[in-house]
Amino acid sequence: MRSEMISLGPRITFAEDAKRIGFFPNIVTPTSTTAVTSHVHDFFELPFVIEGNARHVIGERVYDVQVGDMFFLNNIVPHHFVVGRGEAPVIVNFAFLPEFLDRAITFDKLRGGVHFFLIEPFLRDCDNFGFRLNVSGNEFHRLRECALLSVDAFTGSYPEPSEIARDFFRIFLRLTTELYEAKFAREPSRYTSREAIFEALLAELDKRISTTFTITDLAQTLGYSITHISNVFRKCQGESIITYVNRRRVESAMRLLTDTDMGITPIAFEVGFNDLSHFNRVFKQIAGMPPRSFRRVHK
Repeated sequence: MRSEMISLGPRITFAEDAKRIGFFPNIVTPTSTTAVTSHVHDFFELPFVIEGNARHVIGERVYDVQVGDMFFLNNIVPHHFVVGRGEAPVIVNFAFLPEFLDRAITFDKLRGGVHFFLIEPFLRDCDNFGFRLNVSGNEFHRLRECALLSVDAFTGSYPEPSEIARDFFRIFLRLTTELYEAKFAREPSRYTSREAIFEALLAELDKRISTTFTITDLAQTLGYSITHISNVFRKCQGESIITYVNRRRVESAMRLLTDTDMGITPIAFEVGFNDLSHFNRVFKQIAGMPPRSFRRVHK
């Protein structure tokens, strides 16, 4: 069944039959020799570890995963499992296209309008494994049974879609959502909204914009991973932190070039650049001309 996922170098995609269904539950048993190397894909994944343990690499960070762990993987950040000799994890992996939830898994009939946005924070924050869900006891056994029944029904009907497989996945997601909501309720302070993090980022950038700092400094100050704050900023601002900082600094430099007689080098240092050649290069990329030319044209 894994053959219905086609590797295109570092990107994995659905084959046509799986793409038509939009939903592909399967059992994955990576080993030290068969684990897929780092990759991205054009679908979402919800892995659920039902046996064993391993490491999971997301971006540049490595996390230990164990029985009962469940986490969402988006279609942006590269990831892969690392399995040591003698380790034998078994993972039920739900792979699905983003539109599949709207097309086939509606919660309206289950819980008065509950929809995917309620578990979207889980997806959004997958880089921070403080947000992963770990289940045990009866909760684990219920979810494991739903997951395996969904895989079994899907396998029995493929390449035709299976309503039974969808039903079990629907139940699986409902149970997952309830458990995750309970996790929020127990630790509300840990789950800061994207907007609040973005506002905190902007405030911190305003304080540092004309000084030398790194994204690592920002992440440590705010208490989040580099990947997390970078993703939040890009989603809210539409550009990377570096692009934003460079643009703000160049805008300040433009004002100083037109409103003062300061030299180019002092201006570069004043707005936050500590290297003149880097300042000249970034300024030209943004303004379309070097600083001296900009001053001649606009002063």
